[in-house]
Amino acid sequence: MRLQYIDQTCIGITSEEGVVIVVDPVEIGGFGGPGEEARMWADIAIMTWNKDGAEGGLRSLKGDPMRIDAAGPQEIKGIKIVGHPCPSPEQVQDSERGVIIYHMDLDGIRLLHTGKLNHVPNREFKKQIGPLDLLFIPVGGYGTLNSSQADDVVDLFDPRVVVPMHRPSGAMGFEMERVDIFLKGKKGVKKLPSKTEVSRNSLPNSREIWILAPTK
Repeated sequence: MRLQYIDQTCIGITSEEGVVIVVDPVEIGGFGGPGEEARMWADIAIMTWNKDGAEGGLRSLKGDPMRIDAAGPQEIKGIKIVGHPCPSPEQVQDSERGVIIYHMDLDGIRLLHTGKLNHVPNREFKKQIGPLDLLFIPVGGYGTLNSSQADDVVDLFDPRVVVPMHRPSGAMGFEMERVDIFLKGKKGVKKLPSKTEVSRNSLPNSREIWILAPTK
């Protein structure tokens, strides 16, 4: 499959069969956001949050993607996608929707996209996900996990590959923590282009952190 980091928490995933999933699409040409090079065709659009701005990202996609923005299991074009509600304790108290994080099984790889997660889930939540190959996780704070919280989430899910998201990028990053804070003292760090190929056979035996360049 091919992974593409767009910006913020937006990730493009293209299966070996050519099915394109875009998670948390961002608005093209918005303040500090990516330009036309980042506009993607999508078969499936997954929305982990429903705040202002999410709709603008959806409108920026090419094609007529099937939208997923609710919890529960679905299978689309042979891809299993499961949404897990993961509100913070404060959001539960206030009856807010909170974030929905999604795990997907495709091409023999289990991925988890944690969206704009802002707290560390408990171990009971981890049991819903099971063994994990690839984790997309915010690390920049500013309404999402900061670097210390992200460390705890990585330890909880124990993936083979970690892809940090929601990190400083252009005008959008002025209040976020630099990714260097999350990377301090860690091994297995690889800096990769925005589009990166991965297969079951190419997954590392020990944990790696992939820093995908944002798409301009």
